[in-house]
Amino acid sequence: MNHDELMKLLNKPETPEVEFKRQLHKIDDSNGIIKRREKDELIRDILALANGNASTAGNFTYLIIGVDNHLDDDGNRELFDVGERILTEAQILEIVNSACEPAIENVRCQIQVVYGKRLLVVTIPPSPLVYETTKRLNPSSAEAQFTEHVVFTRRNDGIFVASANERAAIQDLKRLRFHEKRNAPPVSFGAAIAAVIGGIAYYSTGDRYVFTHDGKPINLTLNKLLIGSVGAMITGVLGGILGEAYKEVSHMRWIWHRLPTQGRIGVFSAVPISVIVAWLANKLMSRK
Repeated sequence: MNHDELMKLLNKPETPEVEFKRQLHKIDDSNGIIKRREKDELIRDILALANGNASTAGNFTYLIIGVDNHLDDDGNRELFDVGERILTEAQILEIVNSACEPAIENVRCQIQVVYGKRLLVVTIPPSPLVYETTKRLNPSSAEAQFTEHVVFTRRNDGIFVASANERAAIQDLKRLRFHEKRNAPPVSFGAAIAAVIGGIAYYSTGDRYVFTHDGKPINLTLNKLLIGSVGAMITGVLGGILGEAYKEVSHMRWIWHRLPTQGRIGVFSAVPISVIVAWLANKLMSRK
């Protein structure tokens, strides 16, 4: 995250993708109980961001430390210098992975100086995985303990335990987004492939359709290039339209699989009902 991106986030409320903390987690506190609870707090914070929710799963998420949770009346946040001793990537991964399954592979830590105050920005890259706890947690800001096999999720600016349906929705969205990232974007890919094929095909037939200038045929090579260019543009547009259609169909398939049984029955019922209504309307109009 660069400085401009950070400044934009500081002027916005907390979201499922961004959490603000006033101070570093006290993972080195001399009091053993505080130390354990602060580690559990860090684990919960990171897992909730790594999981996201049914709308944001698969996006980059950020834990920004040294920032007040609330905006003041002027839309600004109070900043707190985190000092020189900060959490490192290795520390975070060691603590979090001791209590979750599967293991988180990567986080990034960087210091950003804002108005003379050092802030710690922890970036959690997107992942296709859903992370659950493997032991009981007692975070310092929580009123109750959490059992193992819990999946934390974020809703607005809070952390909650995901229901079975939420867990499934998060997993499905992560898989969908990573499938899209692994594969070429359908619109641009369809347009590019169609343009290449169409350009070659039209170029090869360039001697059949001859452009003229002042009543005389133009150079054959130039004629083929012109025909090929026109063909590439036409087929490229058609390929892009087909790519967009494929994208929408894939998205509709994902929505369909998320619909409960009652919802699917409703969709199926709506089709014949719409046909019947249209037929009746047509009959009434024809009588007039």
